Amino acid sequence: MYIYCIMPNHKLKPWTTIHEKKYTWLYNYLIKNSNIKSSKTEYIDLNKRMLSKYINENNNWSDGSKEGLYFMIARYLYNKNDIKNYSRYSQFGYDLTVKNNEKEEKNELDEKEKEFFRPHEYFEEIINNISSDEITTIDSHYRYLLLNILIKQPPLRTSFYTSAKIIRSKDDNDKKNNFILINRRGKVKVQFIVNIDKATNYKMYNMNSNLSKIDIVDNDLAILINDSFVKYPRNYLFEIK
Repeated sequence: MYIYCIMPNHKLKPWTTIHEKKYTWLYNYLIKNSNIKSSKTEYIDLNKRMLSKYINENNNWSDGSKEGLYFMIARYLYNKNDIKNYSRYSQFGYDLTVKNNEKEEKNELDEKEKEFFRPHEYFEEIINNISSDEITTIDSHYRYLLLNILIKQPPLRTSFYTSAKIIRSKDDNDKKNNFILINRRGKVKVQFIVNIDKATNYKMYNMNSNLSKIDIVDNDLAILINDSFVKYPRNYLFEIK
């Protein structure tokens, strides 16, 4: 951890564990991949003029990662009362924020995302080539189940899959938790009920209660989810011990 040198009336901004992780991450990278030999406690102070060069020229880091590093350095320099360099790195971070927002609005991929991008068919082929002999444990079953859910149905936020409980009746929906409703009368029907989500605070969401109910339209997926609970009875979608 670094040592502050504060001028009178200069109010510190919070230095969080997230800042500290980025601080350590950048230091470890520089020690391994550059000529910088400073100690961890002073590497930003002694190299603040050239850090932007190392960050900007690293093609293995996404713009989002670079943005976070710039803002971490800016926070460090602000707390050291180095306002001139704080403003410089804060501007670097802001410029990438604008750039990243424009990419999101246009739904563009950055270079790192392009490198790891795979088409939908790629994952469908994986599913088609998995045999029942490979699914011998509950862990392998969960992996297979999750892959099918993410590929055969538009994905939801991770928080839904980690919190969803299984119910068999609409009356069990308490409007407070996330659920998976399985209806076995006649043709198997499965429905995701999303009561807890970032979007549930939106006015439009609250005005239309049907938005919280998502039908599983793929019949094979509905059967797989139902069979999963028959084979491994449990309360949650993913539950171990």
